[in-house]
Amino acid sequence: MKEVASPLDKYLQSDQVMASDRFVFHRANPDVTFDEYRQNQRRTIRERVQSKRIIYLDTNAWKCLSDYERGKTNLIDAMVDFAQTMNSERVRNNCVFPIGSATLFELQSMDDPVSLSTLTDLVERFSMNVGYQPPNEMIDQELALFNRKDTRDACAEPERFCHPMEITGKLEVKVPNLLPVADTLAFKKTLLDIIHALPTVAHLEMAAASVHPQWDNTAGIDEMNEGMAAHQHELENFPHALLVELTAIMKFHVPDGPPIGGYPPQRAQALMAMVHWHENPRSRHLMTARIQANLHATVRSIENRKFRKGDIADFVTAQVALPSAHALFTDKAFANLLNEPQIGLKQFCSCEVVSGFDNFAAYLKAV
Repeated sequence: MKEVASPLDKYLQSDQVMASDRFVFHRANPDVTFDEYRQNQRRTIRERVQSKRIIYLDTNAWKCLSDYERGKTNLIDAMVDFAQTMNSERVRNNCVFPIGSATLFELQSMDDPVSLSTLTDLVERFSMNVGYQPPNEMIDQELALFNRKDTRDACAEPERFCHPMEITGKLEVKVPNLLPVADTLAFKKTLLDIIHALPTVAHLEMAAASVHPQWDNTAGIDEMNEGMAAHQHELENFPHALLVELTAIMKFHVPDGPPIGGYPPQRAQALMAMVHWHENPRSRHLMTARIQANLHATVRSIENRKFRKGDIADFVTAQVALPSAHALFTDKAFANLLNEPQIGLKQFCSCEVVSGFDNFAAYLKAV
């Protein structure tokens, strides 16, 4: 049987000389650990884009660009204006549009090969090979900084950007136990160099060739609504709902252990965070978890509001974009949810939430 070629083959074949050179370099520099090297790469990405206006485009914005690129005639004037402004020299020189996991999954789920091909080219053009680390990894890093007094007092923040090949999580490099320790380390760092040399298009092409199920915006929504209905009567007010949601998040990040102040470790961590935010409302600590917990608690507090199709993708997008982007381009419904007064987003977040294609174009023209 003929072996099916991987979408990565065409990229990796040209990297053989680079890989050899990098292995020699890393073999001669064994003092830097693998995690330190990964962190240095992510810091380099941030430094590369920090002078630019960082803007997160939601899936509808990307689809609009694709429709314009393909010459579709059903676009309203505001959509055409937005697409033309995106393609202006001013925007290309001054802005960057990193990609996040939820948006990538939604784009990958498009069935039309022509649309996917066009979107692949657009993401490659506008993202500048920059992605966002996934929310769960960010929460782990934020907790580590928050729970150390020196980094908490210094308002230290983690690196949030990464290569697009790592937006679904850290790539774990497994090497057979056949090499000396120094060679194993050099090999792992070289593989990371190869990954970082791949274009964004490689990730989209891999996903298109995958046999795994595509992203489903309805998955998990019914279960979330059932859970909300079952426990809604237990919630006394919004702060209580926020504590419940934050504690649920901490169960994925804080290990079990003896009680802290009479509370299980996960609830104690949530309480410490809420006390900190109350005393320091503008604090950016634990921002990813704060956004997620607030969105879920807000859905609980709005009468007759249930979790809807697309909420999970929107919430993940907010978690990655709001802490580090200058602007989030999204739809009016989600913008309204983010602007709910109980969230108090503007107290701790400087990212501007922009909705509507006419406003997208206006924002870009003012850059």
